[in-house]
Amino acid sequence: MLHAIRAAGGHVEAIYACLHAPAQGCPCRKPAPTLFYRASGDLGIRLSDSIMVGDSPTDVEAARAAGCRPVLISDGGDAVAPDVVPIKGLPEVVTLWRDLSSAVGAVPC
Repeated sequence: MLHAIRAAGGHVEAIYACLHAPAQGCPCRKPAPTLFYRASGDLGIRLSDSIMVGDSPTDVEAARAAGCRPVLISDGGDAVAPDVVPIKGLPEVVTLWRDLSSAVGAVPC
């Protein structure tokens, strides 16, 4: 994933993940927004200005719970809600971020 993002001109500051099994009932497991809040505090970012890229409905739920814009990697076969941005793969993330940044006048990543 990191290689694909870098090859497309992107940069990843950090990766946050919950390594607990679902049965453990961990409060950081998606769709809970705990890891998003941790990243926001660690990196000084506003979640309302952030996108969350995922490949499952749980990822979309987590993005919504945290106040991020959900981006779903999809083959295009499934319908997505109006607030979800569908993409076909990781290289599109850099283009999407630049487009969104330009639209709101933010500095691209």
